Amino acid sequence: MPLAAPAWTPPAQPDPQAILAEAREDRIAKRFDDALAKQLWFHNEALQVDPAFGGVRLSFALAQWANLASKYEPAMIALQRARDAAEADVREGRGARQAFATFAAINRELDEEQRTHELFRWIDGNDALLARFTYPMAQSALVEAKDYALCGKYLEPAAELARLAEIARSIDATMKRRFVQMQEKEAFDRFVINGAGTLVAILAVNGRKREAIEMADGAKRILDTPEMRTALEQALEGRVPPRFPSGAEAKALRESMP
Repeated sequence: MPLAAPAWTPPAQPDPQAILAEAREDRIAKRFDDALAKQLWFHNEALQVDPAFGGVRLSFALAQWANLASKYEPAMIALQRARDAAEADVREGRGARQAFATFAAINRELDEEQRTHELFRWIDGNDALLARFTYPMAQSALVEAKDYALCGKYLEPAAELARLAEIARSIDATMKRRFVQMQEKEAFDRFVINGAGTLVAILAVNGRKREAIEMADGAKRILDTPEMRTALEQALEGRVPPRFPSGAEAKALRESMP
């Protein structure tokens, strides 16, 4: 059950973006009960208003909620309850794909990816089709656990390389539309390089050398920099890069939020 005090109620025509912004303002002003109420509303109701908020719900909004949770224990309890409810939905087959996405995203914010690994292993043993759909959301947890064999079972190299290419194209388009600071560009590049290195290393570790070389060549066509070449050389040797951002980097980013 929600833990927020009934001090705030949503308007008749709620605007998810405005409510999420208000939650941030409430947190900064230390109106923690209102901030939590708005975070819970966004998490539970935003997609009903506009499905386009799906990505925000599992990224920026959760980071904002985790920030609140670090300052306000009821918000932490509510976040853990949302995670546990999502796990129950997966195990009981209620909207399992979306529930697993929620479960994995919350675990990343709480730095408890071992739980994502454990649940994915359960899915692997019980529902191969669901495992195939949810693997991309579980990969970072599996890599963190060094469960490379399970990664190799579900990894789709061509699809992953295409995803990285699309991200790179999106970054290029962003840079053309607005000024991008050097630090931001470096973070974009690190994300693509890390993804490519992880893809190639998983293939190499699983003995799929020919595919690893093909994916490395494709990755260099996406981004050909000294950093990318070094990462791919290491990946071809079976050296899996650490996740990006690391747990410490993600924590520092949350703590830097007002």
